[in-house]
Amino acid sequence: MLEATVSARREDEYTLYKYVKDLAQIQPTKRINQLKDRCLVSKRWVSFEQALIITKSYRKHEGESIAYKRAWSFYDSCLQIEIGIDPDELIVGNRTKRSRDGVVFPEGGISWLEREIDNLPTRNQDPFEVDPDDRISFFRDIVPYWRGKTLEEVINSRVGDKLELLGSIIQFNQTDHAQGHIAPDCEKWLKLGPAGLIEEIRKCLTSNINDDRKAEYYECSLIVLRAAQELMRRYGRLASDMSYSLGVEKLKEVSTACFALAERPAKSYYEAPPVYMVSFCTAPNGAPMPHLFRRED
Repeated sequence: MLEATVSARREDEYTLYKYVKDLAQIQPTKRINQLKDRCLVSKRWVSFEQALIITKSYRKHEGESIAYKRAWSFYDSCLQIEIGIDPDELIVGNRTKRSRDGVVFPEGGISWLEREIDNLPTRNQDPFEVDPDDRISFFRDIVPYWRGKTLEEVINSRVGDKLELLGSIIQFNQTDHAQGHIAPDCEKWLKLGPAGLIEEIRKCLTSNINDDRKAEYYECSLIVLRAAQELMRRYGRLASDMSYSLGVEKLKEVSTACFALAERPAKSYYEAPPVYMVSFCTAPNGAPMPHLFRRED
């Protein structure tokens, strides 16, 4: 039994080795090299755009629950944030118009950014450029509103003394946002798409309409999924406009796929990555987000 297990494992390892070796022989096309080169040479900037949208949205929905504020801030971000498509892309979608910007989510905590914003361009690890006008806006429009309201500050006000005591024994790396990488149910997302999930959630909402907490959860889920649909349509409209203005035929296919995916599940490998990307965008704001498909297509 043991010998059979070892033999099977070695066979699996050889198969994987052969697959990786064959994969390494594949040469990137000119299009892929162009995408890679443009990505690597571009400067990395701090993007305050979504932080401003979120702050304005929270102000607008001041009297509502945290759940509704988060849902509406995501909705407003999907409708307002600037988007972009590289003419060489076949898989579109990113958190910012530029491919490598760092996004600020004020809900979690911004005290670290207040302290380090002037050192970001020159620090040794992960330097980011900061636009002078964005710096002004950060301290004028964002910091005052979030004073005392961030997750970091709420935690400190409630259990800060206990965390400080524990800190002498164990190390806390981060206390201002979700820990670990977000792993949504990608299989279900791909099978149903946002439209299918909306239909499923509507049924759940109907059967739980008298349970305020559950009803709030489902209503917020609907807001988020409708935002995801509109983000796909926005990319569809942009791809269509660029296909005509730049004469890039492939972008017509991208446009068609984006509009279709807002209404139905993905039907092919080509259609799957954009839906997958949006599933990570709908994860909680401030969560680590390594899946930037502009680097992978």
